[in-house]
Amino acid sequence: MNRWSWIAIGCLAGFVPGCDDDDDGTSSGSATSDDAPSTESGGPDDGTTTQPECTEIADCGSGQMCSDGTCEDMFWVVGDEGTVIRVGAGGQAEPHPSLPQDVAAIECIGTTEAWLVGGSGLVARTIDAGATWVIVDSPTTADLRDVEGDHGDVITAVGVDGTWIISRAGVMSSILGATGELRGVAMGTAGMLAVGEGGAVWAAEPGADVATQTAELDGAPWAIDLAHHATTGIAVGQSGAVWWSDDGTAWTRRDVDVVTDLHAVQIAGDGRGAIAVGDDGVVLHLDATSSRIVRVDDHALRAVHLDIHGAGAAVGLGGVVASTVDFGGTFAVHVVSEHDLRGVDSLGPTHW
Repeated sequence: MNRWSWIAIGCLAGFVPGCDDDDDGTSSGSATSDDAPSTESGGPDDGTTTQPECTEIADCGSGQMCSDGTCEDMFWVVGDEGTVIRVGAGGQAEPHPSLPQDVAAIECIGTTEAWLVGGSGLVARTIDAGATWVIVDSPTTADLRDVEGDHGDVITAVGVDGTWIISRAGVMSSILGATGELRGVAMGTAGMLAVGEGGAVWAAEPGADVATQTAELDGAPWAIDLAHHATTGIAVGQSGAVWWSDDGTAWTRRDVDVVTDLHAVQIAGDGRGAIAVGDDGVVLHLDATSSRIVRVDDHALRAVHLDIHGAGAAVGLGGVVASTVDFGGTFAVHVVSEHDLRGVDSLGPTHW
């Protein structure tokens, strides 16, 4: 396991020295936790780095923006009314031209490529780090809910009416066989899975175009994620439901002290921990045996992303962006849009 994996897991569980607990710069809200890590900050293991000076974005590395003369981590947020905004960790927002439909999710790949999906079969792509977004011909007009990439040449998205589409090396097709509304999709070591209505878990082979139901969860899932370096999977959903799988096939309901809906989850690459977000400002940190809650005021959160250095954000209704630099231990809350936000991701460092 690499150094960053250990740091991420420690931050989730709240026991590793070096997980920064500083929430200076909080504006218009803050995150609180009775169990937040309390450690020294600024050391080499806290996920922070000294940022270079700049006069324009070209002076910064990929995945960064120039803000007040300093290069800082940035991420993309997307949402209703075609909203696409580049946001800095300090809340600086740079809106981009709106897309023609609501945007439900975003998936960034490497340092220059990202995909968006949304209403009426919307699929859009950038290959120049967001300077331009191009609408991609889609095989569906159904509303799309989620998108996932394998960080190679495969991109897949799911939506209403059993819609499941996939792009392999730029060739788009449909995966048939699923039914109901598909709300989340994930690719990882355990395969390619989607979750949807009635608790159905659907699986599809990356090289095939047929989905089969492999499990039925005892509840209503909203999201799923799979580890990229382990076979672990996690799904979350209504009324604080959390399901854990060690192989992507058999799922066990986890008891957590949450009763509000959870709408998004991101699992660490090694599968040893995860972060989920949902209503009432809930941020749920999970590992194989325990859980911990951080609250971001009472904001309704809809998506979350952390990079390998622990920087990222949760986004939600009312244009809220809650940024973090310590793997979600603390958050600084900003409002960057008048529209509800549904997705977040970043170019550059891969997610933890």
